[in-house]
Amino acid sequence: MNTFEHLDAKQLISRVGETDQEFLTAPSPELANTRALLRLALANLSRQKAERTYFLTEAAALLELALMDNEDLAHALQLSSSLSEIYLSFYQLTHEQRYLTICNQILKPLAHHEDANILLRLVRTNAAANHPALTKHWLGKLLKLQDADIAQIRHSSELSVFKGTDWLEELLKQKLH
Repeated sequence: MNTFEHLDAKQLISRVGETDQEFLTAPSPELANTRALLRLALANLSRQKAERTYFLTEAAALLELALMDNEDLAHALQLSSSLSEIYLSFYQLTHEQRYLTICNQILKPLAHHEDANILLRLVRTNAAANHPALTKHWLGKLLKLQDADIAQIRHSSELSVFKGTDWLEELLKQKLH
């Protein structure tokens, strides 16, 4: 999801400045998404809760504004996927269930589009909420897609609670064959 993990804080801050300036002259959904993901990367680097909250709040605001101005389905799916990632990060920071509820409110109306990113976020959100039946449901739908990324699924920390369960191993095994 986050393509900026290889950058250090100084590089991220520089890219934030560049993209913010670029957005002033040529706003686009892609650029709004990039600006938000840069802030997510900064939040992930920070060790201070207040600073992390600040970056996540900025990222959420950027994506919500971009979604309000958007009329393209592909962009809506991308922006919504990123927005749910931001709210999942809020949950990981605070462990407040309301952030998982927000994720579901963003994602569920888009699930019928069978977008791998949307379905992966639904899997992760429901796993974080410890809802095995819903996690299994969304994972089953995700694994039916050609572009489902097994490595990304296996590395989702939210699924660790279900590691070793028969149903998870069976679903993943089916995808590999």
